[in-house]
Order: sequence, then C-alpha cells, then structure tokens
Amino acid sequence: MENVNFAEILQLFGCVVTSTSNVKSNNLKDAPSQCGILYQPEQGVVLSHGSILADYCIADKKLNNKINNGSPIEESDLGDAVFSTMIDRRWSPCELNTRSREEQHDSDNTNLSTDHCPEYRTLACRFICAFKNEDFSRAVSKFMPESTWSFETSQNITDVTDQDNSKQDMCEKLSFNLLSYFVILKTCPLTLTLSRTKLRKDYSLPLILRQQCRIGEAAEIVSTPFGSQNPSVFFNTYSVGVVCNVSGNEGCWIVTDARCIPGSEGGALFTGKGGQQRFLAGIIVASLCWKNKEWVGFSMACSIRSVIESMFKTFKKIRCDNITSLLGANLKPFHYLTNQEINSSKTIEKNEEFLSSTVLIRVGNTWGSGVIVNCQKGIILTCSHVVKDTQHFTAMIKPYQGSQEYSAHVVYSNRNAPYGPLDIAVLTCPEATAHLCSKHIPKINTPQIGEKVLVIGHALFSYDLNMHPSITVGVVSKLIHSHEQLAIVQSTCAVHAGSSGGPLLNAQGDLIGIIVCNTVDKGSNACYPHLNLCVPAISLLSPLQRYLDSGDASAFAAYNVEDLTTKRLWALDSNVLGERSSPTKSKL
Repeated sequence: MENVNFAEILQLFGCVVTSTSNVKSNNLKDAPSQCGILYQPEQGVVLSHGSILADYCIADKKLNNKINNGSPIEESDLGDAVFSTMIDRRWSPCELNTRSREEQHDSDNTNLSTDHCPEYRTLACRFICAFKNEDFSRAVSKFMPESTWSFETSQNITDVTDQDNSKQDMCEKLSFNLLSYFVILKTCPLTLTLSRTKLRKDYSLPLILRQQCRIGEAAEIVSTPFGSQNPSVFFNTYSVGVVCNVSGNEGCWIVTDARCIPGSEGGALFTGKGGQQRFLAGIIVASLCWKNKEWVGFSMACSIRSVIESMFKTFKKIRCDNITSLLGANLKPFHYLTNQEINSSKTIEKNEEFLSSTVLIRVGNTWGSGVIVNCQKGIILTCSHVVKDTQHFTAMIKPYQGSQEYSAHVVYSNRNAPYGPLDIAVLTCPEATAHLCSKHIPKINTPQIGEKVLVIGHALFSYDLNMHPSITVGVVSKLIHSHEQLAIVQSTCAVHAGSSGGPLLNAQGDLIGIIVCNTVDKGSNACYPHLNLCVPAISLLSPLQRYLDSGDASAFAAYNVEDLTTKRLWALDSNVLGERSSPTKSKL
C-alpha cells in the first residue's frame, strides 16, 4: 500500500449539495450550496451540514422558529425546494434514469474547452431530514459561547446592513443555532467505476468511521471552497493540518488548523497516519470563526460518531417509518474503530508527550502558556507580558487537565521591555513539575528554515474550561538575525490569544522558540495568526544553564538586550521592516 495516493481516495467521498430550483419563490438571493459526504454510496446516502438551510430560515419565520426550538426539519417543511448533489465522476449511478440530467449539466459547461471533462457529475437528491445534535450544541455553547464567538455558516446568507440591527441579530442567532444541525439526503445508489481510476477497490471501500480523534493527530479535509460556485476549479479540494483540540461528550467537538474556505461546511475530516488506512472522523461545521471580532485560524468539526448517533435518535423521536424505507433497509451505524483497535502512531504519541511539558499560567483573570525546561527544580519559561501583573496577583500554574493550581515564584521578568527583545520570564514551581520525568522535558536546539514545527499553548479557550492545550502545526518561515546573532524565529503555525509563552517545537520535540506574538496590520487592524514571532530558545540557553548550576538569578541579566537594531526588529520599526504592520501580544 506504500504507493497508494490517499488524497485521491479520500476525494471519492466528498460531494457538493445544492438547492437548485424554485429559488425565486423562496425569496432566496442565490442557490444555497455547500459540501457533503457520501456516507453510504451503495445506498446513495449523503450527509451534510445544516447551514444550507440558512437562507430558507431567513425567508420562512416558521422554519426559523423550528431551528430556534431545536426541532427536526422534514421534507415538507421546505415546501417545493429541490436538491441536487455533485459527486466524483468515478461513481456511477446504479439506475439509468440520470442521463438527461447529466446531459443538461454538461451543456451548462459550454464555456469550458472541448477537451475538458468535468471530474464530477450532478444527480438529483431528496432532502430526508435535518436534525440537531444536542451533545455538540452543549459543547459549542460551553467552549465557543455566542457572547464572544461568531461564525460564518453560509456564504449565501442575505447581506444585512449595520442599520438593520434586528435582522443582523436574527442572522447571528441563526448561524449559531445551525452549527449543531446536520442534514441527511438521498440520491440514487452508486457504484465505483474502477475502470476510471487506478485505485483498487479494497483501498477505497468501505468507509470506516473513527470513534474519537486524538490531539496532535494528522487531519485531512476534503471540501469544495465556495460550494457550487466554481466546481470546475475547486471541486473536492484537499487540505492537511492537525487535530488541535478535542472535547465535549466523547470528543464530539473538534478544532483543526487544516484550512477551510466558506462553502466547505459539510466537508469530511479524516484522520490516520503515514501510508496506512484513513478513517472518517468528523464533518466540518464552521470554516471561519471570530472571537471578539478577531479572526481565528481554526476550523470546527463535529465527530462523525456523534452525528450518526444523533441521526438515529432523531429517527426514533419522529417515528417516521418511511425514512428507513427511503434510505434503505440496511442503513445502520458503521463499525467504529476505537483508539485501541487502531495501531498508535508514533507521531501522535510524540505530540501527546509534548503536551505534558506545556502548562497554563494564570495571573488574575488573564492567562497564557509556559514550558517546563527543568522538572527537578520546577523551572518554567514564559513571556514577561504573561506575568506583567504579578505585582497585584500571584502567578498560578496548572500543569495538566484536571490538576489543581500551584502558586509560582517569578525568578526573572523583563518588565521594562514587554514585546521587546527576549520578552522572557522565568518561574519556579516544583510542585507543578513533580509529576514529570526528564524524558518529557524538551531540550533546547537551533531552528532551521523550512523545518516542520508545532506550537502548543492554551490559546483562545478560557482557563476555567479545564482543557488540554491545543496544538497547531506549520513550518519555520524565516530566521531574522541582528549582528549575525539569531534574534527572531518566524513560523506559520496558528497563534492566538493565550499562546504567549508556549513552546515552538521541532518534529523531534526540541524547544526552538518561545511564542511571543502574532502580527496586526495597522491599516486594517486585521490580525494574522499564521504570521507570528518567537524568541529563539537557543539565545536563552547559556544564562539558563548558569542559573541551574549556581542558583544565582543575576544570570538572567543577559536577557536585558539593549542593542538598538534588535529592539527595532522586535518593534517592527518602519526603518527596518516597513510601515504597515506592528506586533501585538496574544490578547489575554
């Protein structure tokens, strides 16, 4: 199986769902569309996300009220709406009554060159039911409350002016409520045309569902940006990242840094490892989100297990016998592979080990992250701006999920230069590090341009939620020097509020940087999570070693950098780096 292209296999299960007819009669601006998953191709069963109902809810108060009440949505609730789905052309309908529709679809693409054969075919499908996932709804309300978070669940929601506050509030509430809704549709039974692909059947079928994701696991998404607007270019785009965090009932709430674009809602999230089998783990529910109006570089998904279980609960609740007959008598939950049944990935094991050296640091009602560099003496590195208020509050350390907090002693803090060169503080808290053995402590090393890296930190989600730290991945994008000395490490990992003080690690788990800030454009006030700056860990090594040997905190005086050029680099001074951007701390 070493020569199998898994990206090509995963694309088989992606599709696009569109509501295509009677748009004007429903007062819809455009034909709503988004992604879907071929859940059981042999029976033509398609799963998608409830955001495709957004415009229908805006046009129909009765339907909007049902969503607000968490009620199931049945076919009759949508009036004369008609749905279709675009599927990978390697699937062939078992029935022969789709020829006229396919011929009509091909005629719609007359602007394409004559030698272009679309990689998809369009089939009619029937809306069966939309249902609310209560477990996921509770998780979203807990971790991403409506008071501070906002989401884009449909690129088709009618534009609302700032003056139309009541309608704007309705749209925001609707977007939040639809996050927990999922849709099941039915098209004709499908069979894979193996003659059209090099894939072997046993590599692509059956689709195996994952019971629960694990933090740090590789994530792959198949989705179509912008839905049906330009599938000839964007159909079943493939992206990769990592599972950043998992929580909620049996891990139903998932965040990932794999990139998504509006219209990708309903897309498939896969997990797996290396050149071995992949597993369907989740369905994308939000491609874009904001916290306190600041863009967040995460996408949100719901575990596939939670979606399927809530679907069957809905079937029992509404007691609709014809649903089973419509979907097929053999429709049943898949066999889920548990974490124990799936061979552990060394990469996942490493990432889980990396989590143990990252702690949460709370000062009053603000918080950041820190990294343990010596467990015997309880030495923790963080940013000076994370502990800047310790003259009023005690720095508290929470070493792992579910642990108690311990008070820490601030050995050193560069209070005169927050966000400046070596924005570093050194804390001691032996009680918080006693559970670790030395093998969990990262060694300090030198970064290399282009090497794969990960950031671990308690970003975005409040300290009182009792969560694991999140992981994001990227590469070292630039190394900035001053007087031939490494001054700044730049990475493409997503960095947000609460990441400050957390570790930048290479693939071996070596500490190569301490996260300080991301960047903000002065002109637009836009924040860029994937453009962030780190203190090089190698520049901290000698003073740290002297302190460990002698116990003399004066060794950290070397962290007080007075060089003007280095200061200007860290300030993004216009004389050095241009005028448009300036660094900002992760807002705590």
